[in-house]
Amino acid sequence: MKKTLGLIQSRGIGDIIIALPIAKYYHDRGVEVYWPIDARFLPSFQNAVDYVKFIPFPFHPQSTDS
Repeated sequence: MKKTLGLIQSRGIGDIIIALPIAKYYHDRGVEVYWPIDARFLPSFQNAVDYVKFIPFPFHPQSTDS
């Protein structure tokens, strides 16, 4: 049975980029990596990163109403 890992760092593009080496580390050791990200970022990351199974989720801006 293959090991799997889910990473949760889904908001900022910079945060995702900074955490990519973590995903690569585990991928290189035979772990299947799943990562939910904002659907707006999905095309860019799917085209650039082949060692993560990205899971898109819809973007919902936070309301600024008090």
